[in-house]
Amino acid sequence: MPAQRSEKAVPAQGQPLILRPTFVALIIPALIAGSLSGFVDVAIPAMETGLGGSAVVGLALGLFAAGSALGGLLYGGLKLPGSLVRQLLSMTAVLVVLVLCVASVQNSVALMIILVAAGLFFSPVMVVAYIAAPAAAGVSQQNAATTWVNTGYNLGSAIASALAGVLIQHAGVPTSVLSVCAGALLLLLASGLIARFNGSSS
Repeated sequence: MPAQRSEKAVPAQGQPLILRPTFVALIIPALIAGSLSGFVDVAIPAMETGLGGSAVVGLALGLFAAGSALGGLLYGGLKLPGSLVRQLLSMTAVLVVLVLCVASVQNSVALMIILVAAGLFFSPVMVVAYIAAPAAAGVSQQNAATTWVNTGYNLGSAIASALAGVLIQHAGVPTSVLSVCAGALLLLLASGLIARFNGSSS
């Protein structure tokens, strides 16, 4: 009696990871996190005059980093419900929404609160991406999977940093924030759809 075939197709071990839809769905959030981080690093200094000077800008960016450090520690101590894919998509969505709030900031205190909150979700997104990607890649491609997460982050950061200056100069910070976050949400939607229709969102 022939063995029953699995309902889910198992990717060939030799297939490049970047050609696997389920793997790409895990890299997109890292790309988004990198793009938002790169954008924040350019956009916040551009708000210097309205915020009250370079000291406030430095403090705001420092709080973003501190929030990220704290977020990573908190995530490590919590047991969150849902699969890694669901956690990754939901935390990335919250991160995008929080960065989007920067567009409506009117004072430095509000900005600092928003950046601390965004930082709390930034590090967990990267932690989950670094866990989920190798798990999805299989034993033989662990190193390649980790490299792709790092590459996705750096690629997003590089692209957003390069575009941020141009967008801010021609459209201002609020419009630039809206544009970048809209693009991030579209990417996140694509990631969710890929995960859903390839059976990795459960």
